[in-house]
Amino acid sequence: MRLRGGGDFKGAQLLFLVQATTDKTTASFILTGQPFKITHDWSEQTVTLVPDPEQWICLGARHDMQDEYGCDDIDKVLADVNMDIIFVRFPLKVVPARGDIEDINIPRAVKDYPVDQQYLPKGLIMFDTIKIEYPN
Repeated sequence: MRLRGGGDFKGAQLLFLVQATTDKTTASFILTGQPFKITHDWSEQTVTLVPDPEQWICLGARHDMQDEYGCDDIDKVLADVNMDIIFVRFPLKVVPARGDIEDINIPRAVKDYPVDQQYLPKGLIMFDTIKIEYPN
């Protein structure tokens, strides 16, 4: 992949996310073990999607979506990424703009309460080329 960018990313990294429906659940995993480096100049970078559980974080599900989303083995997900591949900023520090939220894990940020934008990443990431190679 060829990319560049800049800004104040507030500690969030650019990472690769895969999502697949397995026989058990719909699982979303973020490849935290191989973050992309955002530089001012164009750079070529590569990640390899290996089924090493130490390199991945399963996102799981919100309390009200646990019947549909969850975790499974990363090797099952990588064997058939049948839903999404996404570039994401992670982790994000989501802070309510007001102090009356009792449990931040129940309501949905932005939809159910305003978010204090000063804690979120700001900037630009530009992609020139993205290439996916499959093993033989």
